[in-house]
Amino acid sequence: MGSLRRGQPASATLDRSLADLYRAGLDVDWEAVLGAPPADVPLPAYPWQRRRHWLGEATQRADLGTAVPQAERAATIALFVRRRIADALGLDDVEQVPEDRPLADFALDSLVIVELKGRAESELGVTVPLQALLRVMHGGTALDLAAMIAKES
Repeated sequence: MGSLRRGQPASATLDRSLADLYRAGLDVDWEAVLGAPPADVPLPAYPWQRRRHWLGEATQRADLGTAVPQAERAATIALFVRRRIADALGLDDVEQVPEDRPLADFALDSLVIVELKGRAESELGVTVPLQALLRVMHGGTALDLAAMIAKES
């Protein structure tokens, strides 16, 4: 079986030849080809452990009822919403998400919306009804969403 092709890298053609031999029934010594397998990584056995396994700082849960005065809640929540949207869109600056721009303009997918709901509930200590969130996401702004979340808290 040929293992070199003109104009193609040797590693790619050797890999292709090895794959062809394997498909033809050759018992390949994968450890000799790939090297020793990496060490196992311990993972949580129970999926609902509620322990985070992400690198970086752990977020502190804020209780809006005691941490933020009523008059400042909407502005604090609006900034929170804008930061999360900027993060989801890969934007460096929260100012790229104006508080008065319709959220529908950002074309956020459902996964980002549900993640925003979960983060608001866990980090702000509020309950965000999904139907109300979807209604605001469809036609409202970050300020509208903040007002809805503040009203629910």
